[in-house]
Amino acid sequence: MTLPFKPIGPEMPSRLVVNDSTPEEIHEIAKTNPRGLFYYRDELSGWAAELDMTGREGARSTFLQGMTGDHHHTVDRIGRDGGHALVTLSVFGSFQPHLFVNFFSDARNVADGTIPRFQFLVWPDDRRLPILDRQVNAVAKAQYRQVIRRLADLPDKSVEIHLSKDAQQLYFTFQKELAEKIRQESNPGKRSHLSKYEGGLAKIAGLLQLVDHVAALPETPKISMVCMETGDTQTVPILEEPKQVHVDVEHFQRARNLLEYLETHMHRIYESKLEGIEYRKVRIVEHLKDGSIRDGMTANEIVHKGWAGLSQKVTSGYAIDAALEELVPLGWVRPIPVKPGTARPGKPTVRWEVNPAAQMGNVGVVSDA
Repeated sequence: MTLPFKPIGPEMPSRLVVNDSTPEEIHEIAKTNPRGLFYYRDELSGWAAELDMTGREGARSTFLQGMTGDHHHTVDRIGRDGGHALVTLSVFGSFQPHLFVNFFSDARNVADGTIPRFQFLVWPDDRRLPILDRQVNAVAKAQYRQVIRRLADLPDKSVEIHLSKDAQQLYFTFQKELAEKIRQESNPGKRSHLSKYEGGLAKIAGLLQLVDHVAALPETPKISMVCMETGDTQTVPILEEPKQVHVDVEHFQRARNLLEYLETHMHRIYESKLEGIEYRKVRIVEHLKDGSIRDGMTANEIVHKGWAGLSQKVTSGYAIDAALEELVPLGWVRPIPVKPGTARPGKPTVRWEVNPAAQMGNVGVVSDA
């Protein structure tokens, strides 16, 4: 039997969340998901390590551009389908504190805008909270699911969000105060981070207003759909899609209060950063503990290993030697004496001997926070 028409296959389901994807696969997924992707990793230290991994050189630029939002990206390469995609990425996850300090203290991660793009950075206090056994709030859980589903069903760029007249005046005041705050800030990392708040405040306010707006939408009218396999009829609510949403003063102030809270965490985080030689000492100790720095290695050999924070991109052999020298009184390493008559003209190359107890960590303490 020949059909008079070509059967239409089922549509591909939309993607909202990705967890462990290469830049190439993110581009492929983004082709059919222009509204954006939520990149979630429970431990972002793995994601951070991949940014400098051999073979993943394009990862950093993919995430930097995607986290900016609405990035038009076209790929034309032999051996790949390529094509155009609108890439928008939201990265979310957590770090172990000492791993975050290492990632954060690598100057490149601040200078290229990676850290400043994380506007929701928080470093909470380590407190002992009482253990409470509570029932799941089924109502709040259902409301959350409803909001997420409604937002996910909105077509790309289907809603225009504007500040109301009064909220706009408050935003102008915020811009002036922020510009003065940036001018007075001496820390270049903090200045870069604060500069993201101008757009961040508007986005947070718009999101808060949009969430409350879609949560209040009535679920009418409704249509009936018939399952072709069972013949059962199912009633499905259809929402009237919002076309314009105006941010009122209440939601704008809520967003500003949240941003002020996040700013306190931003200062705390930037003040935890290890600078220069202290950072290199921490990274060297990590490699002493895992045995990757062996007896007889030189600073230049360490630099050419390409390890994060100790590579040619961010430091030099002289800086590595300086950090190793500070680890001598702590008992981690010691310079191997140069045999008489073997030294070459000029400054001799220092080779380092590792304390056998280093891998057990039974030597001097180096702070990582």
